[in-house]
Amino acid sequence: MSADGRQHVLLKDGVAGAGPSPDGARFAGLVRGDAEGPLSSRIGVFRASDAALEQTLTLPLAPFIGALARWSPDSRAITYLRTVNGVSNIWALPIDGAATYPLTRFQEEQIFSYAFSQDGTRLAMSRGRTSGDIVLIRSVR
Repeated sequence: MSADGRQHVLLKDGVAGAGPSPDGARFAGLVRGDAEGPLSSRIGVFRASDAALEQTLTLPLAPFIGALARWSPDSRAITYLRTVNGVSNIWALPIDGAATYPLTRFQEEQIFSYAFSQDGTRLAMSRGRTSGDIVLIRSVR
């Protein structure tokens, strides 16, 4: 539905996890893949006014998890988690085609979730470590 409440827009078939930009001009969502499987790291950016596809972005070196990708507060980039060797950081993929860049530069731990404040001046996140144990049981009767 448009911001003024008058126009209804049907999200295009083949898009999952759509989310509106903070300025209300666009929405983004996973583009269903073909050879890449049902969901991929491709994001479609659509105009909110008529749901026309403006562009398709590809997240580099990161599997896309819809719940962990967000619009930047200024609506100029899609932000996402990128985890390398067990260390997570938040990266930005500008919709104008510029190169991706890191928003955080942590050296340890993973980020489980994050959110920007409404005015874009603060960033909240849940970080920590995951652990697991392996137990071998023999001769079970």
